[in-house]
Amino acid sequence: MKMLLTLALLLSTACIAGQRAQPVDAQDAKPVEEAKEEDKEAKSAWSLTERDNWIEKTEIMLKKSAPPQFSAILHVNMPTPGWELKVDEVGKPDAQGRIQVKVTATPPDGIVAQVITSQSFHASLGELSKGEYLLEVVYRKNGEETYTRRGTVMLTAG
Repeated sequence: MKMLLTLALLLSTACIAGQRAQPVDAQDAKPVEEAKEEDKEAKSAWSLTERDNWIEKTEIMLKKSAPPQFSAILHVNMPTPGWELKVDEVGKPDAQGRIQVKVTATPPDGIVAQVITSQSFHASLGELSKGEYLLEVVYRKNGEETYTRRGTVMLTAG
């Protein structure tokens, strides 16, 4: 009797599961089509690619004081020599540990060789509590109003 009841329970479960999940016939499957131009203008993304991190190297400096003060020297690649990088603002850590560094870049005067050149800038982070931080560098060219995210660095304060 128990075996008959178990069999009936399994059979009813299989029937219910069969109603939910229907097999897809290979003939019914539709290929993914290239997005139409009007769809590409919508807010939905149609592609995703990995972006290189603009920040080539980060050095953390510790000022021996009470409490300790931290700063970061960030090395980045610029398209030509002679760029001037100026830190406009270093924000305080937000609730998620994000520290935003705003940088303005001024291109060189005149004609220069197209040679990727390493440049650096200094960001004073101040006193930090123990925890994890995301240093987010946003950048604008001289004369532009809006900043664009250019790179991030994960930091752990201990």
